[in-house]
This record gives sequence, C-alpha cells and structure tokens, in this order.
Amino acid sequence: MVFAPFIHPKTGTMQKYRLWVIMLCWMLGITASAQTFVEAGEVNGNWTKHGSPYIINGTITIPSGSELVIEPGVMISFAGHYKFEILGKLIATGNVTDSIIFTAADPKQGWHGLRFLNTVTAEQDTSRLQFCRIEFGRVSGDCPDNRGGAVYAELARLNIRNCLIRYNRAVSGAADWGGGAIYLEKTNAVIVDNLITMNYSGHDGGGVYCSFCNPKIIRNTITSNQAAYRGGGIAVFSFSSPVIQNNIINKNTAADHGGGINISGGNPLVQHNYIEENQAGAGGGGISCYLSNARIINNQIVSNTAGSGGALDFRGSSPSVFANTICNNQATGNGGGISNSFEMVGVPVYSNPVLTSNIIFYNTGGQGSQLWSAPGCEPFVSYCAIEDMNGEGISGGMNDSGANTGQSPLFISLGENPWALSSNSPCVDAGPAELSGTFWPDCDLGGCLRVWDGNGDQLAVIDIGAWEFGSQPLGTEEANPVKKGVFSCIPCPNPAGESVCLLINTPQPGEIIIMITLTDGRVFLRTSAYVSEEDHRQIISLSRLPTGVYIYEVYYMGHKLSGRLVHL
Repeated sequence: MVFAPFIHPKTGTMQKYRLWVIMLCWMLGITASAQTFVEAGEVNGNWTKHGSPYIINGTITIPSGSELVIEPGVMISFAGHYKFEILGKLIATGNVTDSIIFTAADPKQGWHGLRFLNTVTAEQDTSRLQFCRIEFGRVSGDCPDNRGGAVYAELARLNIRNCLIRYNRAVSGAADWGGGAIYLEKTNAVIVDNLITMNYSGHDGGGVYCSFCNPKIIRNTITSNQAAYRGGGIAVFSFSSPVIQNNIINKNTAADHGGGINISGGNPLVQHNYIEENQAGAGGGGISCYLSNARIINNQIVSNTAGSGGALDFRGSSPSVFANTICNNQATGNGGGISNSFEMVGVPVYSNPVLTSNIIFYNTGGQGSQLWSAPGCEPFVSYCAIEDMNGEGISGGMNDSGANTGQSPLFISLGENPWALSSNSPCVDAGPAELSGTFWPDCDLGGCLRVWDGNGDQLAVIDIGAWEFGSQPLGTEEANPVKKGVFSCIPCPNPAGESVCLLINTPQPGEIIIMITLTDGRVFLRTSAYVSEEDHRQIISLSRLPTGVYIYEVYYMGHKLSGRLVHL
C-alpha cells in the first residue's frame, strides 16, 4: 500500500513546537486503480484520481491559453527524463488527506521538473501547487535547463503552498545555475508552509535560488539541503530582495558561503526565523551577505558553524541587524558570532553594519569570538549584550553607540524555548526606549507583543534579543513562525487490546517509518506516513496477533525510538 505524504496548512499557533494530527488505518488489502499513459505533446483539461497514475512518456506542455487541473490523490510518474512545461496555467491542488505526487519511475534517472515559462508575458493566471509531493527531479546541462530540480519559474505567476519538496537535484551545468528544489528567475512567487528538504545543488541554492525577483518565502521548514558552493538553504542573487519570514532554516550546508542563507546583492528582509545548525565551509554559517544592506530582524541564529562568521559573515555589506539572539555559533577562523570584512569593487567597500538590541553570547572563534572586524570596518553597536566585550570578545574597530552590556543574558536554558529570557535577565527592558524607523517588528519570535513592561516598572521598553519576557500573544499572522518540538512516541493504551494508538510528535514535518516486531525480530507490520500539522495518531490493529510482548520502532530523519508493547 502507498501512503501519500501531505502537509497541513499552518493553524496560526504560537508555540515553539508543532503537533501533527492525522488518522491512518492499517489495512490488509491493496486497492487497484486505473492508469493513464500520456505521450509527448500538449496537455490540458482534468486529470482525475480515477485515471491515476498518469505515466508520462515524453515532454509534455500546457500551451499558453490552456489550463490543466489535477485532482487530489493523483500520481504523475515520469517514465523517463522528461520535462513538464507550463506556458499556460496549472492547478494542482491536493488536500490534507489526499496529496498530488510528482515523481519519477526511476529515481536515479529522475525527471526534468516543472518548468513555468513566461506566463507573466503571456498574461496567464497564477498557477498553484498545493498539498503536492514533488520528488526526484534532476536537472543538468546548459542554462536554463540546469536550474530548478523540482521547479523552475521564469517570468511566471506561481503559488506554492503546503508541499513536500524533497530529493531533487540540480547536478551540473554552465554559467549561473542551481536551485536544488526551486529556482526563481524574475518570478515573485509565493512560497508558504512547505517542507523543502534533502535537495542538492551542484552550485548555489540547495533549497531555493532567487534571481532578479522578490518572492515571499514564509513559514516553511527548509532543512537538510546542500549546495556545493553558496546558499545551502536559500541563495539570493542578482538584486533580489525576497521576504524571508517565519521559517525554520536548519541543518543546511554550503561548501563556500551561507550555510543557511547566502545573499549577494539585493536587500532582503530576513525576519522571525529560526536559523540553526547550518554549516558553511568559508563564511556565514547562518547568513552570508555580499554587497548587501539586508534587514536581519528578530531571528534566533544559534549553533551554526563556518570558517569565519559562525552566525553572520558580512563582506562589503552594511545590513541592519536588530533584535536577534546570536548564540552558540562557531568559527574556525575569526568572528565566532559576526565577521565584518571589506570587498574590493574598484574601491574598497567596507562592512559597517548597524547592530542594535542583539544578544551576542557563547560564540567561539579565533580573534573576536563574538565580533570581528577587518581594518576599515566599524560596526555601529548599541543596546547589545556582548560576551567579554571589553576583552577578547571583540576584535577590530567598533563604533560604540552606547548602552551595551557584557552581563550574562541569563536565558531560561531549558524547555521548548531555551534561548528565551529569564525573569532576572539584565536584557529585560534594556533595549532602546525610543524606537524610530520602520525596522522594528510588532512581535517577538514567539508571536508575542514586542514592547512590554517585563520588569514591572510601569514603563514598556523592548527587550534585548529575539524574545520579549512576560509578553502576551499578538494574534496576527505575522506572529506565527513555524515551531519545533521533540521526537517522541507514546503507545496508548499499553497494555493494549484489539488495537493500539501510537501518539507521535516530531520536531518538524517529515516522513516516519513504523515497525511492529516480535521479540525474535520477525516483522509483523512495517508502514510509513508523513507527519505534518498537529499530533500524529497511528492506529494499529492487533486483533490478528496472539497475546504477548512486542516491540514498536519509529524512525524519523535518522533517529529511532523503540519500546515494548504488551498485547492482552
């Protein structure tokens, strides 16, 4: 039996973790279905679940002025390395219980992805991908054929929501290329509530590549992607200025710059994100900026590693860095937290970022464990908490604008938000009393009111860092970052009678494998499911089993949970 993964829409909660709720029943039978063979050429009309799977035997095209609607539950399987070109309009809208699958019959060979081409120029309506699983795209060759393993969009109108985009590759090519999962060229796409994972680019942008565009990348989990050069999670090039907001961007890698995000030109907004456990070989484990004045606001940037600038690496860049928690990052070279250097573009362009109301603590590196600046670079620093700021924590020039502190921020250090402030933290109500400009957010990383009287002195002042102590939920969509939790499994009841329910939580959306075995290792049940929103309840019938003791095992992203299950 095939269990199709799916992704729920976000519910607007403001916890640090998400629980996933779906009901999947173990069934003995296999339901037969029809199949439809599609030859190379033009396609339009409706593809139905009754006709699924659709076997694609050549490059297919939705011509300009035409529309193809794909129903929930349809599988599209590419029998060879063929393209799906969209010059008209594609509506592929699954639902929470019946996703649409784009896949390859041979995962090693792959297929050539979805190619949205010039639909803006041709005045076509917006194409939509929702509750889809897009996998095993593989692109190579000359531009633009080597761009976008799963999705390539040029001058297109495109909305991607609630999709699982995994195992796609942009493997080789010439000139500017990449985008292991998604490549956007002059396309202001909306990319919301997706899981983008395990994709690879042989050049830039393991997850998403932006070129000459301003897309909205909101509430996604972008994890475990890889780039052979820059931007393991997201690569921003060619004067693009996307909105990157409320995402989890973690465990991505880049051999050069920008393990989480690489920004080259353009001035994106990077706000309300968890940017964690990313790696870059050269600079910017969390974020790397080259000739950019990005706005980096209210993010948690922790546990990233790089050659220089474990969290943030600025080269000829002067971004606005406000209200971030920048901790526990590591650089093998200079600037465990932040590195500032200049770039020669005919003349030297220095990095003079504005650092206001940030916590920069517990980072490690060579010179300037917290903040390092090359000669000629002078960051403007105010209302920041910086470890060892009068010693080895800072190396190089700094324009001390006042109200900085070297006191420990006193995080709560446990629970679901360990980097939140404790009640006696010196960072509570220690930010600027007057907030000028438009850069300050309305809410903190947890979605709570950003300016709050945390110390009870009847004066509401913003806290230093990404979290506001004691504040109340704001209740707006902007205040809903995706959250993380823990990996756990609880069998209910245990001992069990005719059936057992496994209550499973995962830190973020992903595929799980469940096994029930006898104590001698024989397998009674092996099934898989996709865990998305809410808590996941897997109901397993035990009626065919004799009474006794069994072992349950749950696998998730290389981790395993197991325990004993008693059947009465």
